[in-house]
Parts: sequence; structure tokens; C-alpha cells
Amino acid sequence: MSDPKRNKIVVERFMELVDHGGDLSELDTLCAPDFVNHAMAPGRPNGVSAHANS
Repeated sequence: MSDPKRNKIVVERFMELVDHGGDLSELDTLCAPDFVNHAMAPGRPNGVSAHANS
């Protein structure tokens, strides 16, 4: 499977399970350890743990 196809599957799972479904247990599976949420306000904590607490 090509990277763009794989990336699309990961993003779709993230949106379905985490953003829409609230299943935060999937964050570690779907996000890289150095995940950065570029939509987070400047100066706010970032990363997987910050996303779980937002």
C-alpha cells in the first residue's frame, strides 16, 4: 500500500474514532510520538497527551 493511501486510512480512523467517537485510547496507536496539533492555540500544551486532555 502506498504512503498516501495508508495516510488517508490513518486520518479517516483518527477522525472516526477519536474526533467523532471520543475514543482517546486510539491516540497512541494512530499518532506518532512527536505528534503536533497545528490547530492548537499558540502557547497551549501540544502533543498526544495535550490532545487527550483538550
